Amino acid sequence: MSNGLVENPPPPPSSPLLQTRKAHRAGERFIIGGLLGLALALILSGAANIALVRDDACIATYQTSRRAFQVHPCLSQASRWELDAMARGPAAARDPEAGSFTSWVIVPLVYAVLGGLLAQLPTRNALIGALIAQVVIFIVLAAMAFLSLYVV
Repeated sequence: MSNGLVENPPPPPSSPLLQTRKAHRAGERFIIGGLLGLALALILSGAANIALVRDDACIATYQTSRRAFQVHPCLSQASRWELDAMARGPAAARDPEAGSFTSWVIVPLVYAVLGGLLAQLPTRNALIGALIAQVVIFIVLAAMAFLSLYVV
């Protein structure tokens, strides 16, 4: 009692108050990680849409020009499948103009949940896990887009 106020002692390590604080902190980390994952998904989707529009312009220019050497400067089919899946979701690969609402929602939700789960890890492990998850998501989306051409 230095200034007339009673100081509360810190809670014991196994007290319900400490467990509640840890749960609140884990919840806050999940929300922040989820929002960062959602932001990343929306940025990647926007960049993929921009790349698809540029590729459409490239294809239109390429088809109307006459060149002696037919070098194709536009995106490859595999790159286009990947960008289509990132921009419009995996179901849009079958019908590029459509893309269902659930398909558009699934990819950002997956990123948000992964971001929330990875936010619980220490920073270094979370960054490594995010890079690995990004590569796996790209591979899965490209495979889904490629296989949807052959599965009716």
